[in-house]
Amino acid sequence: MRTLALLSLAVALACCAGLTPVSAQPAKKLADSPAVDVFRQFRTLMGEGRYDLAAAVLQQFVDSNPTDEDIYTLQNRYGNTVFLSLRGVPKWSDDAALEKRTRDNVDAIIERSKLATEKKLKDAANVNKYIRNLGATFEERVYAENELRKAGEFAVPLMVDALRNATDPAITTGIINTIPKLESLTIPGWIAALDGLPGEQQYLVLNAITSRPDALLLQTSAQSDFVPNLWRIMAQTEGQIPEPPTRVYAKRALTTLGLNPDKTDPRAALVGIARTFYDRREKFSGAANNPDGATNTVPVWVWDPKANKLQKIDNVPVVQAEEYFGLRYARWVLEKDASYQPAQMLVLALSAERAVERGKFGELAQIDPNAYALLAAAPADVLYDLMDQALHGKRTALVLAITQALGDRADKGAAGPRPGPANNAVMRPSLLARALKYEDPRVQLAAANALLRSPMPVDPAIRGQIVEVLRRAAGTDQGVPGDAKGKVLLADPSQMRADATSAILRGLGYDVEVFGNGRDLLRRIARASDFDCIILDHHIVGPELIDVVGHIRADANAAKRPLLVVASADKPRPPSFEMLLLSLAVLIAATESDPAAIPAPYVQDLLTPPEIRESQRRTITARRDQGLRSMAQARLGRLLRVVESSGLVLTPSQDTLFHQRAEQVTYAVLAAEYPVSPDSAPLTFEHMLTLRKQIDEQPLVTPYAGLGLDNLMIRIERLELEVARVPEIEKRALLFRKDVDPEALGLDVRTTRDRLLEAGVAHRLRSFPGVQVIPEAYSRLGMNDDLTSAFAADPAAAPRDPAEKKAGAKIAVEWLRKMAVGEIDGFDAKPAEPELRAALMVDDLADAAIDAVSQFGSAETQQDLLNLALNPTRPLPLRVKAADATIHHIQRHDKSIPSSLFEPLGMRADAEADKELKSKLLVLKGMVATTPADYAAQLRNYIPPLTPVAPAAPMPKADPADPKQP
Repeated sequence: MRTLALLSLAVALACCAGLTPVSAQPAKKLADSPAVDVFRQFRTLMGEGRYDLAAAVLQQFVDSNPTDEDIYTLQNRYGNTVFLSLRGVPKWSDDAALEKRTRDNVDAIIERSKLATEKKLKDAANVNKYIRNLGATFEERVYAENELRKAGEFAVPLMVDALRNATDPAITTGIINTIPKLESLTIPGWIAALDGLPGEQQYLVLNAITSRPDALLLQTSAQSDFVPNLWRIMAQTEGQIPEPPTRVYAKRALTTLGLNPDKTDPRAALVGIARTFYDRREKFSGAANNPDGATNTVPVWVWDPKANKLQKIDNVPVVQAEEYFGLRYARWVLEKDASYQPAQMLVLALSAERAVERGKFGELAQIDPNAYALLAAAPADVLYDLMDQALHGKRTALVLAITQALGDRADKGAAGPRPGPANNAVMRPSLLARALKYEDPRVQLAAANALLRSPMPVDPAIRGQIVEVLRRAAGTDQGVPGDAKGKVLLADPSQMRADATSAILRGLGYDVEVFGNGRDLLRRIARASDFDCIILDHHIVGPELIDVVGHIRADANAAKRPLLVVASADKPRPPSFEMLLLSLAVLIAATESDPAAIPAPYVQDLLTPPEIRESQRRTITARRDQGLRSMAQARLGRLLRVVESSGLVLTPSQDTLFHQRAEQVTYAVLAAEYPVSPDSAPLTFEHMLTLRKQIDEQPLVTPYAGLGLDNLMIRIERLELEVARVPEIEKRALLFRKDVDPEALGLDVRTTRDRLLEAGVAHRLRSFPGVQVIPEAYSRLGMNDDLTSAFAADPAAAPRDPAEKKAGAKIAVEWLRKMAVGEIDGFDAKPAEPELRAALMVDDLADAAIDAVSQFGSAETQQDLLNLALNPTRPLPLRVKAADATIHHIQRHDKSIPSSLFEPLGMRADAEADKELKSKLLVLKGMVATTPADYAAQLRNYIPPLTPVAPAAPMPKADPADPKQP
């Protein structure tokens, strides 16, 4: 434009001077590339409706190998959808081969244009050029805005850097004016960038965001909500006279949004917003489900102050995003007023609670020392108020964290009674006494530990309760495998049904205890707190279902544990034979160990000549069909052998349909692993259609039944257990099963559920909170879904770590030892004697348990101590201590060892190699197993040793040079 103006001015000046101007040459138009020229011809034919000829020209365009620049040129000339619109052509040609080839070409061109466009849009040099052009002419600015809008989130960090470093006011204005025109998904980045911008730029960016047409919609997402920033301005400018422009702006914006900034404390407003994250009530945009079914994740933009850089963090778990935003807004309050107690308490609560949840409810001091340091340094009154709120709100993780901190501080204020409300002389129970009754065994144990550590004397009214908590913690089953997901208590009066359910649970990795009636189940619940889930069959008796559920929900030790009630049918409704075949085909495919010789589907290369591409396609599809057929036959053979070994007896018509179904499900699972389509494997695809047609033409047959069907289910269950032992194979099986649609195959998808029965059971139990009615499980998949749902309802309901249970048992046994030996006065550890005797069998607990049980005078204690001393597999120091404790026990309480132990005692005493232990066992043998006749025989048979005494070694000669020598 500027050059043209200068030329015009020169011509005008020449004319005015009477000179003859030189004729101006027409500007030369840049020639199109061959690819662009071919595409122009293609467009002409398309406009004339000559699609068959256009298809041939389109092939020429593909063969010309268009460059990225060609793609950009065509999109700028004909629009961004120039290639995508080609899919809308109903028919290119009557020639089937040309029709297919053209559609393949269209797909390839669209994919090529996507890659080129993505490359251009996410090129930092291009984006920075567009940002600079925001301060140029109107045409350049409009084009730059459009390109930056296309670049989306990728452009935001570059725009932020340009804004921070801008020296040209025109560029600053251009960037600010562009923000309202960007896609809404860019706003979270701009809001996060406010932390790295100076004050005036913060105001400019925020003003641009609030002026967007979709400003109200931005508030519905936590990442794009700008309202907290407005309240932050109000808090920071509180009391400033005259009111700064930023405060006037924030007040006006808040008023426009329907809020009342004149009558609202901005500190309280920010704390209120932060609390929505603490209470898990905030919504996030861009949430995605993890493939493994873990917590949803969301993208979060943050400003890195160390690097002075804006960055986007993808796949942040929702719980961590909630913690980040909640703490962010609460900290803004403390920046203005560090003494504002609601903000202090929210920071403490949110940081401690989420840290405990991340650490699976272990010791906060070990999980997150930084979060623990906040509680350790907090004023006592703040902790008391926070504890009171957490107990009232049933915030298990927070109650546990504060109780642990109070116990470590040996806090006496939390251990004693608290004053009641004003003008009320009645004292309220102590916070730790309330925690002692909390419906979580971890909290109960932490409260008992804190009360015993406090210098305040423990109220006699709760001493028995403390012993009960310790007893239950000490009763943890130490034999649970360390890799177990948790312990399930299963109650079912049907032994066969209970065996099947427990096999499924063990296949899922759970340790299971089975009970035949409700009474035994309730006794087990009362014995220890180490269970993670309770599963009841609705047929339970002794007592009836509603009474058992009532007892469980009224018991503080079990009320918070997931409770599943199985609505099993009176007549079993197992899966159909065809669904069992599908399950077997999935398991066989998942356990396939032979290397696959199946090539990947053919993908055409546009750089390769068409005749070579067609040859490559035929070769690869033939090899793929052959490989799929070979693998299918091998897997089908395995499947048939398993079914035949089950003893299934079939009629001729059933046998025909069985072989067809077996082949069908084998191919269906194979297609889930290796995609099958008319293009990638035409023969295999055609064979699968033929199988379905043959099956549909078969006459109806009677359902399969009989002993063989039960045997087949047992074999499938065993194979499922084998698969579950290898996580990689189990994952393959789950993916294959998910990708096969049994209804699309025409299988008999017979439901094993009785919906009417489930509704009836749920109606009977409607008054009990947290009870989940589930169908009878015939596979691990359904049971796993039910358990996952039950545990997901509350983070505190998740299975406890076996290591954490064992650590709790060790703490409990140590406190019980101190009570038993009198180190702590006023407590009776006698009710915990059975648990302490059981602790003798655990090496980590036995040392303290020996000291404790030695104080009890029961015969069972004396026998257990002796059994420990005689057990050669136990550590020697424990055996020595147990033998010594047995001697003292006999002296204090008389002997109560049965005669059945006399012979083992004598044999072990005679054979023991360790002299210290041998001496104690000989004493025990003499005390309990030696009669006067035996003693007389020992006297008669004793023969002293006659070993000659070796001569004494000669004294060394004195060295005169050694001053130490005499």
